[in-house]
Amino acid sequence: MTDYLPGPWRFKIGDSFSATDYLIEQDGGDDRGFERGLVIMRWKPSPYCETKIEQANARLMAAAPELLEIVREAESRVVCQCIEICGDNPDCLHHRIEAIIAKAEGQNP
Repeated sequence: MTDYLPGPWRFKIGDSFSATDYLIEQDGGDDRGFERGLVIMRWKPSPYCETKIEQANARLMAAAPELLEIVREAESRVVCQCIEICGDNPDCLHHRIEAIIAKAEGQNP
């Protein structure tokens, strides 16, 4: 498994360093006593990308840890049903879930 800061994460615009930067932060404090979350990513809005698209992408990235957790839970519930029904069909839900978890963990390019 790939190490990453645990979620939840949040997307926000601006902080004390820049009012316009886009940030993805770990939501809330951490075990070192920080009041706000640790900044995971910071970037300047692109003049070449529509704001609503860039912000939608950022919200999706911020949801990633929670999405991965839910996908792992779903995989554990689907595995028994799919093995009996789908066999080795690579398009079955179980195999698709396995592939996306592997991709998120850096096991699959």
